[in-house]
Parts: sequence; structure tokens; C-alpha cells
Amino acid sequence: MCRACADERDIAKRLGAGLLDLPSDWYDHTTARKSRRRVRRWKAAKCEPSYDARDLVRAEQNTASLLSSPMGLEIDMTLERLGPQQPSYELLERNQNGYKYRLTERYEHKFLARTILPAVALACSYHTLYPQQVIAFEVGYAWDGCSGPAIDRPVTMLASLVHDGLYQLMRERLLAQRYREWADLEFYRLLDRSGFTFARAYYKGVRLFAGYAARPK
Repeated sequence: MCRACADERDIAKRLGAGLLDLPSDWYDHTTARKSRRRVRRWKAAKCEPSYDARDLVRAEQNTASLLSSPMGLEIDMTLERLGPQQPSYELLERNQNGYKYRLTERYEHKFLARTILPAVALACSYHTLYPQQVIAFEVGYAWDGCSGPAIDRPVTMLASLVHDGLYQLMRERLLAQRYREWADLEFYRLLDRSGFTFARAYYKGVRLFAGYAARPK
């Protein structure tokens, strides 16, 4: 038994014996779970930080250490906290050529999942992939959002835009097929950064069923 479990059991025993002075309204009539519920309430009264808060503090400390390290890593704190800016797009009325959305402004995205990209820029008709971990979409670029049974939501627009752009480069034989896993990872990280609840489910969907969309024509 670990130390935390041993401490919790000891607290439960002390609560059961009445050795800790707690308010009377904390009494639980459910005999089977009385001790465990009292332990949770007692811990809540101590205002211990949750695991999410601890992780946030740890992330802030790691970021501060990176900024002060001699490696010279440049981190934009605003983008790290607020996430990437969402693209401006319009809804196509009749799903022209199978597309549902079209950009109304030029949009550039810097990848969250870094990898080694080709040393030259890879350009399609409406978007370009640069070696500096950036993909740029021109005004008029159209895409179909999330495919299959997945539902399009405002928080998924950026992830589907970047994902479709990378898959199109692979379909046109400009980007090697080995980059598909990286494209799917970028798709997941954008969904997760936006706070999307079903980010992991959408990621598993593209890993299992979206391979056909990246195959060359």
C-alpha cells in the first residue's frame, strides 16, 4: 500500500472513531461509503489544489525554465495561452464540388506538432507549405470540414482546415505519405488546444478511417 493510501485509511479510521472535530451537517447516513465521503469532504475543506491546477503550475514553471535556458528557444506566450487565431470563412450554399467552406481572408498557421519538413516550399493552387513549420492558405481555399459521421463545430474549423490542406499535398504527391501520422497529430493537438471534448475520438477516427483521403490520385 502506498503512503497516500495509508494516510487516507488512517484519516478514515480517525473519522470513524470521532477523533476529528467536523461540523454535524457533514454526517453521511450511507453506512457503506461514510468514511470515504468524509475523507473527500475533509480534503476539500483544506482547499488542496486539484491535479489540473498542479499541472498548470508545473507547465508555467517549465515554460519559464525554457525561456531562461541558453538554448534560445523563442516562445510566444500569448499564442501559447490563447491558442491559434481562428480563420475567417463562409459557408457554401450548395456544397460546390463537395466543399462546404471557403476562406474569406488569407490565413497562416504555425504547427504545434513540429517535424522535419522538406527544404523547399510545397505549393498547391491555394495553399503553400513552408520549411519554417508554417502553412499558408490563400483567399478562396475551400474544404469540406470534418468528414464522415463527425459533426462540424466552430472549434473544429481550424483543425479540419489544416488537416485537409496537408492531406491535399499528399494526394498531389508533393508531400510524402509518411507525414500522414504527423498531420493527424496536428489535427488532434489543434482540437485539444481548443478545448474540444471529443478531440481523442476525432483523432482515432482519422487514424483508422481517413487513410484513403491521403492516397495519391
